[in-house]
Amino acid sequence: MRKRKKYLFLLFLSIISFVTLIYLVFNYPPYYAFYFYGFGLPILLLSLLLLLIALWSFFTFLFANKIQGYLISIFPVIYLILRYFKLNQPFFLILLVQVLIENLEIF
Repeated sequence: MRKRKKYLFLLFLSIISFVTLIYLVFNYPPYYAFYFYGFGLPILLLSLLLLLIALWSFFTFLFANKIQGYLISIFPVIYLILRYFKLNQPFFLILLVQVLIENLEIF
């Protein structure tokens, strides 16, 4: 019998990432940047990264498959990036859903 991997730590990572994301959204303006050694890290990039980590860890825990968790979690992040660049026509959403469905069928 095949042993199932334990993904419980991903649930804790998901909760921590969601809490950190909520803290950043409520306490910092959208165009704020954190500066480390003269390099500015925009809060928008950090929030998208936290959203990706939170969704990936949650869906990986839910499905017990890292690739499916990554494919499902990348969908809202790419959609938010498209919305940020004002590419919010229905055509882009349809293409994104089509690519997601085709990739999920492979795995």
